[in-house]
Amino acid sequence: MKKVFLAILTIYLFSAFLTFFYDYGFWLGIINISFLIGMGLLVIGGLMKVVESGFFNGIQYAFKRFRKSTKEGSYISKFDDMDETKDVHEEYNKQKSFALTAPFLLSGSIAVAADLIASYLFYT
Repeated sequence: MKKVFLAILTIYLFSAFLTFFYDYGFWLGIINISFLIGMGLLVIGGLMKVVESGFFNGIQYAFKRFRKSTKEGSYISKFDDMDETKDVHEEYNKQKSFALTAPFLLSGSIAVAADLIASYLFYT
């Protein structure tokens, strides 16, 4: 929770600093810049979550399986060492989880939600 609070504080301090270079006003600048930073953190955290869940291991398994399903692919797979196990089902180890996945996801989603609420309250 400490990392999330620190990330949110950093987002809003950095966006407050960048509003001095923004021409449309202080509060609108804070809302827009922190929304973009929060959305970036949310996307990066989502990508980290996808990678650590082993999604790409499943894609790799599907490509190997598809290659063996054709006549030419099964013939070629006998001679190359791309598939070393020769098993029908392979177990792929899950990668270790990244330390910043949860803080990026939480701080990004909190910043995006807070900016959406603030923009609705102030500018409608």
